[in-house]
Amino acid sequence: MKRITVSILKNTLLWLALLPPGIVSAQQSLHQEDCGQIHFRVNQATIDSSYLSNNAQIVQMRQLFTKLLSEQNVTVDSICIASTTSPEGSPSFNTLLAKRRIAFLKRFIMEEFPVIDPSLIRTATAVEQWTSLRELAAADPGLPFREEVLAIVSSTDSDTEKSRRLKALDNGRVYIYIARYMLPPLRSMNRCKVYYRINTIPSDTVADNGLAHTPPIENIAPKDTLPDRHPVEEFMPSPLTLNTDRMFLVKSNLAYLSAAVANIGIEYPLAKHWSLDLPVIYSPYTISRNYKLRLLAFQPEIRYWKDRALKGHYLGMHLHTAWFNVATDSKNRYQDRDGNTPLWGAGLAYGYSLPLKGNWGIDFGIGAGYTRIVYDTFVNEPNGQKYATDTRNYWGITRVGITLTYRINLKTGEQ
Repeated sequence: MKRITVSILKNTLLWLALLPPGIVSAQQSLHQEDCGQIHFRVNQATIDSSYLSNNAQIVQMRQLFTKLLSEQNVTVDSICIASTTSPEGSPSFNTLLAKRRIAFLKRFIMEEFPVIDPSLIRTATAVEQWTSLRELAAADPGLPFREEVLAIVSSTDSDTEKSRRLKALDNGRVYIYIARYMLPPLRSMNRCKVYYRINTIPSDTVADNGLAHTPPIENIAPKDTLPDRHPVEEFMPSPLTLNTDRMFLVKSNLAYLSAAVANIGIEYPLAKHWSLDLPVIYSPYTISRNYKLRLLAFQPEIRYWKDRALKGHYLGMHLHTAWFNVATDSKNRYQDRDGNTPLWGAGLAYGYSLPLKGNWGIDFGIGAGYTRIVYDTFVNEPNGQKYATDTRNYWGITRVGITLTYRINLKTGEQ
């Protein structure tokens, strides 16, 4: 609680520092609007409208300025831009990067709305967000070596030493997780606020602000370029990479293994909240004349994850099909009709994925749905006679899983 309070206080002081003289003492007469938050790619100071929520933020910013500048009884007092960077790279590089981002956003506003007086735009930087990173780490139960990460980011070490220690954890695997899930929002903090007054004088005495033509964002380029440096990659241990988009899981269902049914599967993330699970179940065993469990089954499942793919709670929708030859007593043996009519069906599932140490994890899941089974019944003896063919429409449990998982990275072969 103390850390959160300190963080809020720091952010408040940053915004107060941006206010022009006289504003703090005249808060009652001022109104303020949040212009939005622009996200930046790593080491970049140009706005990519396709990155994260930038397109929506740009639309919000344009709508706000268009509204304020078209109101004849509104006077803009100041536009305040605050910039930060994520805890990557050297402090000197991050300071330069924050300044470049502020300069680009200021230039973007000026080119969109030339009528705005440049002296109204005030800027400030608060470079590295170790406090924010600590709060994200504390709130993420899936972060590997979380206690070690919290100890590092809370230490009194220099920024360079903190970065070095983070990137050394578990041979760089912990930093890959941090870089993928935690650093992107921390690279974003070009926040913009506009302060304005609503005039009480008659509208016919106020000059029309007018609006200039809005150029497309693609035509706006920064006047300066950043140094040709990539401080994140400098500290990454070879051959690991920050690109984990091609990560997938290899898995086996312990519940099936306990019944001597071999199975293996893979799960691949399709998007931020989506993944595809592809298990194969195979049992060739004849345990005894009275007990036989031969089957080949497939049960693909598409999953939607509440937080992000392969982490936490998920809902799934699966299909299933299986060829089978089963006997459980001395009387009957059951087989899919003519040996070529597999059962089929579909169902819904719920589950939770829990990370273990390193690349290991465990997945708990259960599903229910519909299965159509067309099967022959034989006398359970060698060359036993078929004496019935039946159809069953089953509603109930269709999937049970206590599944051990292991993460692999396709691009690097990292395991």
